[in-house]
Amino acid sequence: MFLGDIHLPFEHPRALEFAKTLQKDFNIPHENIYSVGDILDLYHFSRWPKNPDARITVNQELDIARDKIKKWARAFPEMKIADSNHDSRIMKKAIGAELPSQVIKSFEEIFELPKTWTIKDQFVICGPDILVCHGEEFPDALQAAIAYGLNVVQGHHHSKFGVQYRASKMQELWGAATGWLGDWESFAFAYGSKSKHKMILGSIVVINGVPYPIPLK
Repeated sequence: MFLGDIHLPFEHPRALEFAKTLQKDFNIPHENIYSVGDILDLYHFSRWPKNPDARITVNQELDIARDKIKKWARAFPEMKIADSNHDSRIMKKAIGAELPSQVIKSFEEIFELPKTWTIKDQFVICGPDILVCHGEEFPDALQAAIAYGLNVVQGHHHSKFGVQYRASKMQELWGAATGWLGDWESFAFAYGSKSKHKMILGSIVVINGVPYPIPLK
């Protein structure tokens, strides 16, 4: 199971219920639960101007996100998470301030992530040969699949959801876009209110090497 971008604490109200239902309905083991990244939003650490009407402070965002992480950890104790642009916002701020890593807390420490969660730049699942990444460097999942020469599941592009295929005489590849699991009504996503491309709620499940996009309705 590959969860779309969650953006805690600004997730969709039914995001956790949806994810738990997917795991139960498809009988997916805990060790096969992946996040494509942006599990957190870290709105107040963005390099963009902040909404003066933001309903919570930076400390409140951190506290609420930390509490919500605990709920997700109870539901998915062995989650594997792809590194991503939102989850790395604090570290980017630290690098911009020229702070060495030894004087700041890690992402795992700040949010008290369980030691059974794994964060890596990307994951390669052998068998169906799937690469899991956040994917901000690619315009879509199919382009990522072509570049890597592997089937790819990626997030980042909230308005892209579904599966694309590319076949040659030598190989057939697919790229699956997860959509996202955020709450588009939150002030944190006001920047996308006038976009012609609307965000799509969903996640991807792969059964016997076949990807299935599952929308959150």
